[in-house]
Parts: sequence; structure tokens; C-alpha cells
Amino acid sequence: METANVDHDGGPLHDRDLLLPDHGQQTADTRDHRDQYSPDLEQESSQTDHQMAVTTDDDLTAHHPLSSSAVIPQQIAPPKPKRVKRPLDNTLPPAPSGACMLALTKVRRIAKSESKISMLGGDASFLLAKSAELFIWRLTQDAFAKAKGDSRRTLQYKDLAAAVKDRPAFEFLLDIIPPMTTRDQYLSSVYATDPPRTVPEHK
Repeated sequence: METANVDHDGGPLHDRDLLLPDHGQQTADTRDHRDQYSPDLEQESSQTDHQMAVTTDDDLTAHHPLSSSAVIPQQIAPPKPKRVKRPLDNTLPPAPSGACMLALTKVRRIAKSESKISMLGGDASFLLAKSAELFIWRLTQDAFAKAKGDSRRTLQYKDLAAAVKDRPAFEFLLDIIPPMTTRDQYLSSVYATDPPRTVPEHK
């Protein structure tokens, strides 16, 4: 079913009678609207442009990253390394064995060589023997270190003499194990005028 275009009077309308928008008229109306002068609008526009164009020193200071009022994040120092506590070595030394390499009878005989000692207990004899054993071991270790420095494994007199000379605890042995010297050095030393003490003979 076709619908015919009719006008307000009820008559048919032809295509040539259709009203189309006049673009030229709209352009003219827009131009007339822009040409209208409004003092209030111009004043408000000029004030806005002036505020946007002018920037005071206070505004620059407020936005400056190094200003006094700006909040600067505080630098956090790196944490200090924690001190590692070394665990205490609670390991007990090995218990001394009851065996002694030195003969206790000979130790008692040497101890009784002193005229003031008449009797010697068994525990005292063992302690004397063990002390002498440790003393010999310490002296041997120091002398062996001297021999090892000369690429040797055989102990010699000069090794023992050097060990006695270097360790102050063995100073009392200097009379028995003096350092090796020449004949001229010996005659000019204190040993020539004060000969070393002799070890008492054991009966």
C-alpha cells in the first residue's frame, strides 16, 4: 500500500514541492550570531586569559621539587649487617689416660734422690711421670719443627738447642743444651768463666 505525500491543505505534494533545508540561510544566521558584540563576555574572557598567562613566583616555588614546602621522601639507610655469634666450643678435652710411658719406679728413684724427700705417694709419682712425659713431648715437637724447616726428619743437637733458645719456658735448659758455637766464641762467652752446672749422679 503506497502512501502519498500531502500538504497541509490536503492536496498531493510533488517532489519539486518538498521543502529542503537551506544551508546558506543557516550559515548566514550563524555569522550574524558571531558578529554580535557582548562586552561582558569579552571582559570575562580577557580576565581568564590573563590569569592563565601570568604565573607568580609563589606558584613556581610551590610546584618546585626542591622547595621547602615540598615533601621529599627520606632516604632510608641500608640495614646494618647482623653480627654472627660464633657458637661456643663446649667440647671437652679428651680425658687423660692412666697409662704412662715412663717407668714409675725410676721416677720415684729420681724424686727420692733429694735428701729431704723420704716418702712419695703413688698419685704424686704418677703426676710427676706424666708431667715429665708432656715436657719431653713439647720439647720434641719444637725441635722437630726446626728439623722440618731444614727438610729433615732426624732430630739433631742443633734442633734441640734452637728450640731451647727460642722458647723462654726452656730457658733453664740453656746450661744443659747451650747453642752450638765455635771454640773462640765459647771461650769468650759466659760459659768459660761460669761453667754449666753438672747434673747430680743417680745412685
